[in-house]
Amino acid sequence: MQPRSPLRLASLCLASLCLASLCLASTAQPALASSVRPLAHDAVTVPNQRVVLRAKFEGRGLGALRRDLTQRKVRFRALAAAPTAVTDDDGIAAASVTPLESGVFPFTAELLGAKGRPTAHARLHVIDPRRPVAVVDIDGTLSAMPGWKVPLRGGRAETFAGAPELLRALAKTHAIVYLSARDDALMPATRRFLALHRFPSGPLLMNEWGIVAAGQRAQLLPGNHGKFKAAVLKHLRRLGLRLTLGIGDADTDAEAYAGARLQGWIHRPERGAEELLGCQSFPSYDWLAAELRRRGVLR
Repeated sequence: MQPRSPLRLASLCLASLCLASLCLASTAQPALASSVRPLAHDAVTVPNQRVVLRAKFEGRGLGALRRDLTQRKVRFRALAAAPTAVTDDDGIAAASVTPLESGVFPFTAELLGAKGRPTAHARLHVIDPRRPVAVVDIDGTLSAMPGWKVPLRGGRAETFAGAPELLRALAKTHAIVYLSARDDALMPATRRFLALHRFPSGPLLMNEWGIVAAGQRAQLLPGNHGKFKAAVLKHLRRLGLRLTLGIGDADTDAEAYAGARLQGWIHRPERGAEELLGCQSFPSYDWLAAELRRRGVLR
């Protein structure tokens, strides 16, 4: 057996710590740990383009160890439709709709036959393909909280000075898409964080970690997060969206943005403005706002 490199060992240790934090977060909420957890993902499309809505239902367990609820009937309610679906081996139900116009439309997914009919809530964002799109990361970009603390109190995390104001200004001319490699179990906390600091509305697209499927296990390693983001960006571009710029903080963000031909801006408070893996680093949001105004991106 080949010895593991120090970098890979560090990544594995970090992944184990994050997984343990997710489990601890669940034990701190016993009511959640003993009941069904419904979770729907925000969806993105353009007018007249079919989109798949997804919702996941998990039963008893702790954090990533919760049991997926398989072969269960789910009713979606989106736009004027109410399609039904059955959860697969990962506890995921999927149904499709075709929106006719741009806008933000709430949708629900209800687990039928379960006590209390647990219901997941999310939003369908239908973006005008003529509108430029800005893609924004969360950890280290908007959230100033160390990643290992996020499962415990990420909804109350501090943000970086000037970040909400810059995104609100950017939202006047751009559609905002939040793209995070966080596990989707952290979606409720992430939504609370965005609302707390009054970040502009936008779809929240998140990763899915796990210990069963190979693809989910791979996402426990931070080095693979760039591949996840690159795949999402490729999908958004296939829809016909005008992806123009990306804001992140990690090398994996820079690689994903450069690969998708975005103007990437990488948050590095400890360094000045410099070229970074095909993107541009920036030391503060005040600096970035001034630079985007100089370039005519911000009004």
